[in-house]
Amino acid sequence: RYDVTPPTVSLSIDPSVNPSYVIPGQIVKVDTYAADQGSGVARVEARLKDLDDPGAKYELIDQKTVFAGDMPPFIFSIDSANLKLNHAYQFRATVYDGAGNSREATIAFRIAPTADKPTITLPEDPAAPI
Repeated sequence: RYDVTPPTVSLSIDPSVNPSYVIPGQIVKVDTYAADQGSGVARVEARLKDLDDPGAKYELIDQKTVFAGDMPPFIFSIDSANLKLNHAYQFRATVYDGAGNSREATIAFRIAPTADKPTITLPEDPAAPI
């Protein structure tokens, strides 16, 4: 039986507090869920592109060979300290099965403009109790 069906793939970002807004210096983990019912998942490639740079291209940042018994998610880590502040990035995973079929998925995130901790300002105590 010949496998012509591409694998399935979905992505999520950790930490999930605000996955689209990353604090500079934070390690971004991209969980790649890939499966293939035919010939099985053979490898997963990870690429990253700066969406705010008009001339940017996807750059290969890592790849994982999948062996029998390996279970998803396949985790890719990105050190945001190496990325530009206040820029949006798109992570692209390409999953290949044993027959050479492939499928891609993308997920975007933005690097915060600063690593400053947020401040919370509370109102003053009311003069008279409510």
